[in-house]
Amino acid sequence: RLQPPTAEMLPDVAAREFYWDAFAEPDRAPMLRAVEAHEGPTSAAICAHHLAAEPSRARVLRDGDGALRGFLVLLDRAGLDRADVARDPAAAFLDDATPPGRDGILVRHWMALETHQAPSPVASQVLRAFVGAAYARPGLARHFVLEPDRDGAAGQFWVEQGLLDVVRDPAFEEDGRRTRVVGWDLVAEPIAERLRHTVRLHLGEARGEEAPALAEAAVADPEERVAAVEEALQKALRRFHDDEALARGALAERLAGPLGLGELGVLEAAERVRAHLREAAAALPATAKVAAPGALLEASYFTSPVPKQLTIAADMGMSYSSFRRHLADARRALALRLATAVPLAGAR
Repeated sequence: RLQPPTAEMLPDVAAREFYWDAFAEPDRAPMLRAVEAHEGPTSAAICAHHLAAEPSRARVLRDGDGALRGFLVLLDRAGLDRADVARDPAAAFLDDATPPGRDGILVRHWMALETHQAPSPVASQVLRAFVGAAYARPGLARHFVLEPDRDGAAGQFWVEQGLLDVVRDPAFEEDGRRTRVVGWDLVAEPIAERLRHTVRLHLGEARGEEAPALAEAAVADPEERVAAVEEALQKALRRFHDDEALARGALAERLAGPLGLGELGVLEAAERVRAHLREAAAALPATAKVAAPGALLEASYFTSPVPKQLTIAADMGMSYSSFRRHLADARRALALRLATAVPLAGAR
């Protein structure tokens, strides 16, 4: 029998190395530097607004020596005022999306100070904290998380794993990035029910509303075909160096026939998909502003380890916002090439 866990029951990943603390004035400057470095000046200015308006919106993660290692900024619908809603589109979304008279929260900023949202012990603690916030608020109607870069290379696992739903995609643009809001509608689906669905999903029992696998979807409309391939490509690029995920993902299912993946083991299938993506990316034609779109994809996804995108942008002589736009264009061009070069399985 499944029971909704409390925050204390959540996995305690490296908890002894870190502890949560209240925001203090010396935390302000390093927090804002981190937001600007990882997300851009507009995001940093909004973070500064929330720290000035209500410092208790921030929680900071410290290591055993008391040094700041990560943080989150959590907005509570009940604590927002007109200035917050006017200044921050995420606050405006929270205010609009929460039913009248009900409580809603949105995690606006969340990161490890040095590595942003990439997997790390610090990021694990940040994730644990904002998931625990849902369990700590009986009667909560909405629990939202802002993904600051829905096109980013790192990506997040929670939608794919059935933990959170996409609420608005894209939500708004900020510093040249498209954001996305994910979360729970805790009125339509209480936490206990969501946990049951998640367990069933991981046991192989698909949720009733789950979309069919890409390789099984008969998509006849060209625009729908490209959109389906772009979604599968996005997941494949995020997990490009994960053999199991790449070989068993939706894009590999689509390419199974043309690439002869059916009889291959995981490692060989993953290498064949990687080679195909590299070849297709290298063949992308130049655009008016980018001489080699494939080079953007190579640097952002195919190299290992993948460097920070700010570093890639600087190396290519681009502003960060221009780099993000050109990378998104290159990714869409690659999806179009894949969608038109190989018929979708099941399509007529």
